[in-house]
Amino acid sequence: MISGVIGLGVLLIALAAGATSKIRSPVELALIAGPPLVIAAVCLLTIPIFSRLQIAVRRDRVAWSFGWGLFGKSLPLADLASVGEPRSRPVGLGYRMAAGVRYYWIGGTPGVEFTSRSSGMRYVVSCSDPAAIAAAIKRARSSSS
Repeated sequence: MISGVIGLGVLLIALAAGATSKIRSPVELALIAGPPLVIAAVCLLTIPIFSRLQIAVRRDRVAWSFGWGLFGKSLPLADLASVGEPRSRPVGLGYRMAAGVRYYWIGGTPGVEFTSRSSGMRYVVSCSDPAAIAAAIKRARSSSS
């Protein structure tokens, strides 16, 4: 995926450079080269955010977030109605919303599904070892009792 985005960025820069051969003023350069460079910069800046997803099980809650904790969600362990295998998986990467479910997904992993007791909302989170997450939640629940 990263190589594809880098390739897209290089292509956009090459297209912008080719278009600049007929430029007569700095304003024309900004109008032609600006948008492809902005698109390439946005792509390159979002890769580090959505290529990493952290899940942490604490004494009283489970939390997950993209990148370096920029955005995510946490649920109190007391509010978890169930923890298990996802009933559905999203298409694509990143944050997705559907009726009654929120996806935090980086793809290529089995994932784990948390269901909130209070809202009934399901949260499907990408992770490589759902059994370890479920075991950690079980340990945290038993140690807090």
